[in-house]
Amino acid sequence: MKTVLLLTDFSDNSITAIRYSINFFANQDCKFVLMHAYMSPNAGASMLVSINDILHKEAVSGLKEIKEHLLTEFPELENKLVTEAVYGDIALAVKVIMNDYDIHYIVMGTKGISNLEEMLVGSSVSHIIKSVSVPVLAVPNKLKFEIPKKIGLAIDSEEKYKDSVFTETSTVAESFNAKLDLFTIDTGENKLSNGVFEGYKRALNGSNYTLNIVQKDNIAEGIQEYVSEADIDVLAMIAKKYSFLSRIFHRSMTKNMARMTTIPLLVFYEQNA
Repeated sequence: MKTVLLLTDFSDNSITAIRYSINFFANQDCKFVLMHAYMSPNAGASMLVSINDILHKEAVSGLKEIKEHLLTEFPELENKLVTEAVYGDIALAVKVIMNDYDIHYIVMGTKGISNLEEMLVGSSVSHIIKSVSVPVLAVPNKLKFEIPKKIGLAIDSEEKYKDSVFTETSTVAESFNAKLDLFTIDTGENKLSNGVFEGYKRALNGSNYTLNIVQKDNIAEGIQEYVSEADIDVLAMIAKKYSFLSRIFHRSMTKNMARMTTIPLLVFYEQNA
């Protein structure tokens, strides 16, 4: 059984992501950990104890309310949903949960590309997530769940990836009977051929997949256009510190990525060799 960590700050945005993810993982054997991180402002020692107690009670109460609503909507989660109120900033709280549970996925909401940029290439949250190599499902605000028919996996032709990324993405696609669309962007520098995919076919053996090379000078624009033209419902990416993923989310390029804020991103992190 897989364990999915659901991050909430009690905002509508995070609740949207939680509802989406419960549907997203419905066809897999999963349990869920609903977590809220709280932290008191700087104060004197005696006042700090009092504030912490208040914040903890509010966190527990808020989590209980969300859980009750979720169990009404998803009664099948009766014995598969637990709550955790954790003191500390979000990065520390994630680390605490990672130590207590065998987490397979982390789910978070995102309001736009600026938040995604921060999550993928620079925040304290990404630092924790990268260190444990846990995939992140980032769900845009107000997105309603629809069964994915096609899941795109964007790769960097110059990188080597672990088989586990492809097998895990295939598992997600198969849970919806969706097609897996593996693609890369050819900017013309390397004159790519279908041979670039040879190393991944073994991991994809038996999967319903297609392989595509997209000709485009600009990687960000290439991904944006392909996601739209190929009707990608969920975009999976593999993040490495110096890979194309970090480059496409450079501030000067984010204005070209508006389409990507309308579909979920499933981000796998790998350490550079």
